[in-house]
Amino acid sequence: LQLSSKLAVHDVLTNIYNRRYFFNSVESLLSRPVVKDFCVMLVDINQFKRINAQWGHRVGDKVLVSIVDIIQQSIRPDDILARLEGEVFGLLFTELNSAQAKIIAERMRKNVELLTGFSNRYDVPEQMTISIGTVFSTGDTRNISLVMTEADKALREAKSEGGNKVIIHHI
Repeated sequence: LQLSSKLAVHDVLTNIYNRRYFFNSVESLLSRPVVKDFCVMLVDINQFKRINAQWGHRVGDKVLVSIVDIIQQSIRPDDILARLEGEVFGLLFTELNSAQAKIIAERMRKNVELLTGFSNRYDVPEQMTISIGTVFSTGDTRNISLVMTEADKALREAKSEGGNKVIIHHI
């Protein structure tokens, strides 16, 4: 029973939370009587489909697990990291301001670039980069659709500007 409970909210490959847990967490936060500053980030691995096509799914899986490890090292223990689909991850942060959110996002972006590039600590076939779309709120919104739409817009903007970027929207 304990294993099935864990599987219900965790991604099997990466062992982080899954889409269901992430969206339940965001909805739970937005339903609180008082919502303080929070941030949602969407992270996309740039060129991931090409990596899978060129090197195969086994290497693609290794890239996913490696990037999850790098992101986990870049965030606080209570922050929520989830695999939403394929190479897209969601993060939920509470009790931080916009400047702190930017610092965390840039740290994740730089760490992925550095640890898969020059030092290649993870032994992946090429340097990886990520794009990060961030939405920061002072707690005025209660609409999960608005939060996720703005985060997705920010992510698409980061990717359209060539990737390996952090874009922050405020709502």
